[in-house]
Amino acid sequence: EAKSRLNENYILIAKLSLENLRLLGEYSKLENTIEELKKNSLAMELRLEDQICSLNEKLFDKEKELERLQVQINEFESKSLKKIEKLHNSGSQKCSPETSSSFDFFPTSGLSPIS
Repeated sequence: EAKSRLNENYILIAKLSLENLRLLGEYSKLENTIEELKKNSLAMELRLEDQICSLNEKLFDKEKELERLQVQINEFESKSLKKIEKLHNSGSQKCSPETSSSFDFFPTSGLSPIS
């Protein structure tokens, strides 16, 4: 019976060793997967940082262009206002104001001569 029990223990040790090897293999695969994910994550982070830098440059350029266009708009508005004022001033000097009054109007219809 001791021999039988010893054989059972050897079989159990063999099964446990086989299971241990299988688990070590899975663990090794998982470690490799983690390392790959870390590498991919780092590469993606670097790509995203490059994209952020590129987009920040574009944003800076657009902000400069916007400032330049705003200056042009302000200059145009200023010139336009000056021209409008000049036209308004020259127009009011050329045209004399209306001098007739409502008392100058003499309606003729509906009036009968006084006798």
